[in-house]
Amino acid sequence: MEGIDLSGVDPTRWPEIRRRVAILDEYCAIPDRKQRSRRAYAKRLGIGEAHFSALAQIWRERRNPADLPGAQARQSPKPANRLPAASADVASDVIEKLGAMARRRDVLIEVKRRCADAAIVPPSDATITNMLTAARASHAGATAFEPEILIGTCAARLPAQHDGEVVLPRLLIAVQLPERVIVGYDVAIDPALEPSVDRLMASVRAATDPAGASLRVRAPHLSALEQAAIGATVPVGRPTGLPTLPQLLAPAIGEVGLVFQFAKAKSADRLARIRNVSPLSERDVVTAIQLAVAAHNARRPRPAPFSLAGQPIVY
Repeated sequence: MEGIDLSGVDPTRWPEIRRRVAILDEYCAIPDRKQRSRRAYAKRLGIGEAHFSALAQIWRERRNPADLPGAQARQSPKPANRLPAASADVASDVIEKLGAMARRRDVLIEVKRRCADAAIVPPSDATITNMLTAARASHAGATAFEPEILIGTCAARLPAQHDGEVVLPRLLIAVQLPERVIVGYDVAIDPALEPSVDRLMASVRAATDPAGASLRVRAPHLSALEQAAIGATVPVGRPTGLPTLPQLLAPAIGEVGLVFQFAKAKSADRLARIRNVSPLSERDVVTAIQLAVAAHNARRPRPAPFSLAGQPIVY
């Protein structure tokens, strides 16, 4: 990460924080700092002199990039919650009873049924979905799902540089259940290329243990031919209730947000226009995702050793 520890800094802020650190280091190295030099350096950062003095003091005392203003994404203020407390309590209770990994459809139906029985206004679908997503994000234990390796696709909410354009990197991710540990992934930054199933499976196979329990591989987004090529199981009769990638990973892994419905996602250009956000190099994208996967897995229970059903172990 080019000589400074950027852990704790939002990855979309890395280029700007590197720029600020370089300017602050240059200023702090001046033996006899005067008002004229302070004014010049403040101008380079686009801030006032008083603000710059405070920034330089923070940097001299702590030398921690995560402590610099602009190191974290600024959360949009939430609109006033006009939802009756009783309605919110019903939704919270349903999510607690059905579990954070319950299907969204089941939660919506049960919340509306209970609100109707109590003659109170139900929360909107979006509100219930947000509450369920928050519950999933805070759920650190194992799930009740059957053991398997689930493979799915999504995009990382990172503005990436590619051939003069700003794009969202796409991910192919393999998750071990019931622990929700990520056991393999592949990244594609070029919009003309898909993440590699072969590279993904190579990383999954590298994580196997011959003595581990044999797990099926399920990749519902792949074609029948692609599933057959990697030995993925196609459950008979399209059974309901099988987990999906959004259930397991939304809204983020580590500090990296995920997008599962590409059509509804903010464009990469719009994301890059947010204050203090800059398009990332391919190297930064890869590093950010590596750190995000490590942070995600550190919060999960230790996964059981596994092998792959019907496939040779490759080292």
